[in-house]
Amino acid sequence: MISLYDILEASNGQLFGEAAAQLFTSFSIDPNQDQESHLFVAIKSDFGDTHKNMQEAVQHGATGILCSTPPGFDTDNVTVLVVRDTEKALMDWARFILNKSDARKIAVTGTSGRTTTVEAIAAVLRTEYRVHAHTDEYHIGRLSLPLALATMDAHVDFIVVEMVADRVGELGQLMEIVQPESIVVANLGQAYLDRFESVDHIALEHAEIIQKLADNGFAVLNYDDDRVRALYGKTHARTMTVGIDSFGADLMAYNIVVGPSRTGFDLRAGNKRYVGNWVPQAGGMQLYCALFALSVGMHYNIPVDDALRGLTNFDPLPGRMNVFVGQNGSLVVDDTYDATPESTLAALEWLETISDENNRIIFIFGDIDHLGEAKRQAHRQIGQRAAEVADVIITEGALAAIAGRAAQDVAA
Repeated sequence: MISLYDILEASNGQLFGEAAAQLFTSFSIDPNQDQESHLFVAIKSDFGDTHKNMQEAVQHGATGILCSTPPGFDTDNVTVLVVRDTEKALMDWARFILNKSDARKIAVTGTSGRTTTVEAIAAVLRTEYRVHAHTDEYHIGRLSLPLALATMDAHVDFIVVEMVADRVGELGQLMEIVQPESIVVANLGQAYLDRFESVDHIALEHAEIIQKLADNGFAVLNYDDDRVRALYGKTHARTMTVGIDSFGADLMAYNIVVGPSRTGFDLRAGNKRYVGNWVPQAGGMQLYCALFALSVGMHYNIPVDDALRGLTNFDPLPGRMNVFVGQNGSLVVDDTYDATPESTLAALEWLETISDENNRIIFIFGDIDHLGEAKRQAHRQIGQRAAEVADVIITEGALAAIAGRAAQDVAA
């Protein structure tokens, strides 16, 4: 729940007229979605100004508006808060709420796999604790934090959040706001390269937040990602590494059995072995998310057997390697939420692993945005790999067409 008075105090905002509602169930930035009891946030950005959509949001059920320019329509039945900058107001509110909470904070960062990792950690921690880990349905950088916190209950033991930074300097700002005691760095790949100089620049920003982690904190790093593994030793906090078939990692999955809708594995944790485990997730990247969650669970003294059982109840998230059975026994894989070149190549690897000569694979691929100067090479690489795996390739978009032409070149 969002309290009107918390927003006013955190943002130094002012009421425009009388307050019609004092509590809101969530924030909303999309005027077209169901707004029932929401506080609609009008935002000015590079993509436009949604102040023009305030009345539309009210018509969809919003009972409050957070804006920098007051509405020009009748607001007798709506609470209107006016602030200088609505994005800053949201971030100030997030800071206020996190500072007010006694819950322990865990942050997940990296260029992909964050949301699945957050939910996997929650599945493990919930075997013993009360956890808030609601993830935001939008992909909007740092604003994902306040939107995810909006539904938080006051009485939780842990808050697990994504730290999504798609601009230079934002990760450090989020670190200062969240002040997590534990951080998971999932992977560092090609993403946001229209805003960062290179993947190495992204890695540098992650190194800076790892260095800011308190000495009594905890860091989990992906041992199989060279840039993430290089963060080891950047902090005095306790650090654990995870990997797949990587004998240098502290927590290792091995004997991997990849299926259409689940992944089996054995687990080595120190000198202990846990055999015959599985998660209802498809593909190796999803297994990394489970390993991150197991590491966090171990740090907070959850027995590994209990954590493994918790992960068996962790269903795939919409749009993230979600497998459905179609007509005539066909499989439909929904991986439409978002993508990086690395995650797309991993999905193709999974497709190749589960297929046999009797399968016919149709790969439907759209543009991957925000790759900067790497966009053409990344799409060519995906097309070349897709040609090795798929029988039919369908592309949508100018960049995806580059992948299609690269696939044709391989097949020629």
